[in-house]
Amino acid sequence: MFEGIVVSLLNKLLGKYVDNLDTNQLSISVWNGDVVLQNLRLRKDALRQLNLPIDVLEGYLGELVLNFSWSDFKNTPVNLNIKDVLLLAIPKTETDYNEELEEKELLHNKLLKIQKMELEEIELNENNDKQETYMTQLMAKIIDNLQISINNIHIRYEDQKSNPNSPFSIGITISQLTACSSNKEWEKEFVKESNTTYKLLNLEGLSLYWNTNSELFSNKSSYNFFEMMKIDLNSSIQFILKPVSGTGK
Repeated sequence: MFEGIVVSLLNKLLGKYVDNLDTNQLSISVWNGDVVLQNLRLRKDALRQLNLPIDVLEGYLGELVLNFSWSDFKNTPVNLNIKDVLLLAIPKTETDYNEELEEKELLHNKLLKIQKMELEEIELNENNDKQETYMTQLMAKIIDNLQISINNIHIRYEDQKSNPNSPFSIGITISQLTACSSNKEWEKEFVKESNTTYKLLNLEGLSLYWNTNSELFSNKSSYNFFEMMKIDLNSSIQFILKPVSGTGK
């Protein structure tokens, strides 16, 4: 039962981005509260929300671990740890890209969003006079205390179509991104009661690059995707922004 609920929840969160989530990929210990998903393949249209004529050639989420306590949600944080977010994008081919179809799909998506907002407004109005449920309070508490850690992000776009004589690649890499709850003094702390949510954001190894006359990963007939997407800081990468770190509040 719990396994089905978790799969349904993860489908709602990741269904737009990940192919074929199923129970075979899910390892869960109900009382320990460990959910583990590994080697999730990203959908070809995972970047569709950017409204750009690009496709995902290949992409993976290496590992997702959700850790929580079923019996003590209100007093312990939920930890979301993600490792290896790797994505290689290329331009849509002329045969794949249909401007008229794209416009119809965009209109359809907008109508769906409007319908969703209308339904949420109706539901909100219906519940205005009702006491807030335990589940609503619990979900708010979980969100307030969600601790997120993402390690090794590399998103790369390659283009040899715009100028075949000078192919290029653009990429962003992040070594680690973390977000955790804090008190108003910006000290890491579990939030029990507060009208305001405070989050500490820590970013390590953020870099941007634009390689001209670039070697294209997308042209290789065979390769190890995970090895290929590793960034060697000593190689001939043309950085727009060399790796930097920082903290946000």
